[in-house]
Amino acid sequence: MASDDILKGKKILVVDDEPDILETLEELLDECDIETAA
Repeated sequence: MASDDILKGKKILVVDDEPDILETLEELLDECDIETAA
C-alpha cells in the first residue's frame, strides 16, 4: 500500500480546546488532501 493511500477514505475527528491547534491541524490535513469540515 502506498503511503498516500493510508488515509484515503478515512474520516478523522480532531477535538481540541485551543483554536490555534485546530487551525494548524486543519492546514496539515488540507496539505494531505484530506477534506475537513469547519
